[in-house]
Amino acid sequence: MSCSIFSQGLKPIVQQIDSDTVFCFTINQSKEIAKHIASGISKDSIVNRLELESSKLFLVTQKQDSTIHFLEVMQGNLNTINQNQKNHIGLLNNTINDQQRKIKRSRFHKILLGVGMGIMTVIAISK
Repeated sequence: MSCSIFSQGLKPIVQQIDSDTVFCFTINQSKEIAKHIASGISKDSIVNRLELESSKLFLVTQKQDSTIHFLEVMQGNLNTINQNQKNHIGLLNNTINDQQRKIKRSRFHKILLGVGMGIMTVIAISK
């Protein structure tokens, strides 16, 4: 472990034990080091937790974006269907109007034919 992160007040006492170099700290220095280590661990766990939450939020955002895109496509399709139905209704109304005109003409022709037949009958009877 590198001691460069600790303040200069935490200089350890260096001792040799069985050809190993050992760093000895006082109790206060050990407590300060423990605080730094615990702080680093908690910071690491907070960073990991935030990364996890960030990835979850990213997935949720992607899902929302795909849902929005799907709904926009669906709306476009519904608008197209609606426009087609309006066009179809317009064509049906034109057909109905044409048929009503034909019916009126046929009624007029029937009346003219009846009047003509009546006149011809009167002329035929009078002769």
